[in-house]
Amino acid sequence: MKRIFVLYLLIGLCGAGCTRKVFMSERRELPDAAVAAASVAKIDSLLGYSFQWTFGRKRIGLIPEMRGELAGKVSVPDRIYISGSWKTGDVIEKIQAYSIEGKEYTFDAESKVWKRGKGSSYPDPFEHLKLVLSFGEFTFIKVDIQNKTECYLFSFKPNVYFLDPIESTEPEGLLWVAIQSGIPVRVKVKAKKNLINWNMVLSDINTFASLSVPFRSLFFRVHDIAEDDIAVIVERCVFLGYGKPDRVQKNGDAVFSIKAESISDTFLTAILKKGDVQVFVGTWPKDP
Repeated sequence: MKRIFVLYLLIGLCGAGCTRKVFMSERRELPDAAVAAASVAKIDSLLGYSFQWTFGRKRIGLIPEMRGELAGKVSVPDRIYISGSWKTGDVIEKIQAYSIEGKEYTFDAESKVWKRGKGSSYPDPFEHLKLVLSFGEFTFIKVDIQNKTECYLFSFKPNVYFLDPIESTEPEGLLWVAIQSGIPVRVKVKAKKNLINWNMVLSDINTFASLSVPFRSLFFRVHDIAEDDIAVIVERCVFLGYGKPDRVQKNGDAVFSIKAESISDTFLTAILKKGDVQVFVGTWPKDP
């Protein structure tokens, strides 16, 4: 009986020791402010993401109430789709717009057409995200779960002068950093008495390459065109950024369809002009 008891005791001690060893190996080193700063720096390297963005301000003295509820996509560089609503004081504006390389396109609900405006007049979520995080001063709080993703949660000092220009709300920022990728997945700002708020959640990170305005289809017809010339026109449309056009052949003619704001004389000249394309291959900057 004594031998059996000793054997059980040894097994028990081994089990406890092994369990402790496994537990200790799974413990992580707590992240410091450098982890958060490195995560913020990664924002500039993102190729694209979807966002859900809300922000607001209660009336503070003579400063009017503001509220925004926006969503959309960002594709770097300089391509943004944004939709939702924006309220300042008693004025509410519905937003559905693309900003493509500094050109703004808004949807006209009456004509069902995307129309180009003069520059961008809507908030840029990419720049706002970096602005809010720009003061830094990150402090680790805990490991947290955000949208089924394990994250490090940090507090920080937010830059929210655009919401609180008189600095009266004592705001606090929270940053969720995905542990596996090191990319920010959520940023939130809260303040005393909920006088201001700011919240952005990122998703679909680096899962799409570009954004284009969903223009209506426009058509142009080319008479008596050979099959080889049809292939050249298709290649030129793709090269100029219009994508591969749809086409239908009728009685020796070809009808092409592209999605574009308009079909200009310059476009038709570039697509239909005759001649060869010359390509010079060299080593820059040695060869001209």
